Amino acid sequence: MIFFSAFIVSIITTWGLIQLTKQQGWVSRPKGDRWNARTVSLHGGIGIGLSFSLCFLFWNLTSSTELEILLVCMPLMMMMVGLYDDIYQLMPAPKLISQILVAAAAIVTDIDFAFLAYEPLNWALTLLWIVGITNALNLLDNMDGAAPGIAFFSVLSLCLLPWNPTPWLTDIAMMLAGSIAGFLIFNFHPAKIFMGDSGSLFLGNLIALMLIQFSRTISPDIQHTFLQIPSALIIPVLLIIVPIIDTTYVSFNRWYNGFPISLGDKGHITHRLSFLFQSDWFSVLILYAYQLLVCIIVASYHWTLFYPLFLVTLWLLYKLTIKTNAFVWPEKYISSLEARTSHRYLFLKRHMLLYRLFRLNSQSLSTVKKRL
Repeated sequence: MIFFSAFIVSIITTWGLIQLTKQQGWVSRPKGDRWNARTVSLHGGIGIGLSFSLCFLFWNLTSSTELEILLVCMPLMMMMVGLYDDIYQLMPAPKLISQILVAAAAIVTDIDFAFLAYEPLNWALTLLWIVGITNALNLLDNMDGAAPGIAFFSVLSLCLLPWNPTPWLTDIAMMLAGSIAGFLIFNFHPAKIFMGDSGSLFLGNLIALMLIQFSRTISPDIQHTFLQIPSALIIPVLLIIVPIIDTTYVSFNRWYNGFPISLGDKGHITHRLSFLFQSDWFSVLILYAYQLLVCIIVASYHWTLFYPLFLVTLWLLYKLTIKTNAFVWPEKYISSLEARTSHRYLFLKRHMLLYRLFRLNSQSLSTVKKRL
């Protein structure tokens, strides 16, 4: 009942936002550094936050503890920061400072990891976790349905996992899952509205806080987890693994290729999959399937399955990188091929490189650059 009420309210609020943003001209227009090629309504994150807040007020307010209220209020603060950023384009430093302040507030109110013996290490890990997950989900919000869909599977897992003994956390997860599901109807490809930073920062912060609270309920008897990492840490990580992998992957690629890590580009896993399969919606479904598979393995206690999955993931990311680097950085790749063909390669290898260079020069300037 909680899920469906949040779902219906989210549909209504998101539909209303679409009409309002169109009337006011609050829309995202195609730009060279953006993926979308259409004019789409903005500020959809308000719909998620509003529907979640209304359901919380209706279902939980009278029985809520101080901890529950704080758990809801801090993400709403991040939503306001994200909305300000959507409108006025905040610099990265103020946005990061606001995330650190919210994380510090969580630690002060006893929302932190508790599995390490040395308390300051728990605080440091909590700070890193909240800021990291908030930004990871924000970075994943680069294609229709990607970030909210992954967030939906992560939150839904909290409701269904067999060792969650906290009813109030399950209720909050149900409210959030319903709110995301209602928004996804309008955000999946082709999107009618984007959630923007207001939505991604809200979702990232709330999910980070919920997973911290969830980690405190995990029994220490759950042993033999992946790579012998404590279950109170590895289970939350796995439940939100796709944004973590994507952020780590794109940051490493930028550093390795000599670009600033903060540089915006089209090198995210979603973009590369779309270059490979020529389909945005199929690329997003691949990430959905991966996150769902990981959540199922976590729920089934089959930790040994993560070892082959880990190796297969590394291999697939390597192959994906090799096949799509030319689309992500066409000028850099063409320059690299030109330099390599100037060396004394074997006759056959040299002509293979020249053929690849010819194809890139002809195709990337037409189809690839048009896609970019």
